[in-house]
Amino acid sequence: MWACVSEPVDLQRLAKEIIESATGKKPEVDGLEASLRYLSDTVKGKMFLLILDDVWPKNLEHWWEQLKSSLDSGAQGSKIIITTRFQKVADVVESSCKILLGELQDEDCWSLFKRIAFFRRSANNHLEGIGKEIVKKCNGVPLAIKTIAGLMQDKQTIHEWESVRDSDVWEYVGEDLSPSLLLSYHAFPSHLKQCFMYCAVIPKDTVIEKDTLVKLWMAQGFLGSDGGKS
Repeated sequence: MWACVSEPVDLQRLAKEIIESATGKKPEVDGLEASLRYLSDTVKGKMFLLILDDVWPKNLEHWWEQLKSSLDSGAQGSKIIITTRFQKVADVVESSCKILLGELQDEDCWSLFKRIAFFRRSANNHLEGIGKEIVKKCNGVPLAIKTIAGLMQDKQTIHEWESVRDSDVWEYVGEDLSPSLLLSYHAFPSHLKQCFMYCAVIPKDTVIEKDTLVKLWMAQGFLGSDGGKS
């Protein structure tokens, strides 16, 4: 079973998502208590593996015990795996085994960046030198490397690469946004920035079809008559 938690946590929604993951169908039940009872009945006497993805510490003490109690009906040997970026989460749930993901090694960082940034073109010594300096600024984080490498695919000149390397954005330190993502956003044309920002009104972890999203953008007048294909 798999469920994405994220913020803010809606325990009723989370319980239903776990039930759907286990049974393959949406549960026809309303209310938090009823949803938790349904979840308990679903796993009762069964050995399960549940993955709770992207758990945040806010209000964790409040909902974790309720969820865990509903899962206690499962068979002995059942396991729950939690992914998180916060040490506090592991402490609150009293994890029996903690696996800390370290940074990528320098060689792996460069290999990942080079494969994407120089896709379908040959690297040259000048760009490689600048590229390695850019990679160091990503601090071994795969997502940051992949994002910035994708941005560099379309940049052909030394000046363009140096502009990215020397950008003030690298000085930005934030918990929710990395410099590489911010650089990629700034590289968007204005109409794509509008499309991207519109996604902020959609609840986190919402599953949405791409055609539906395009229609929403068109309804807001963000796209031209060609539907944004250009």
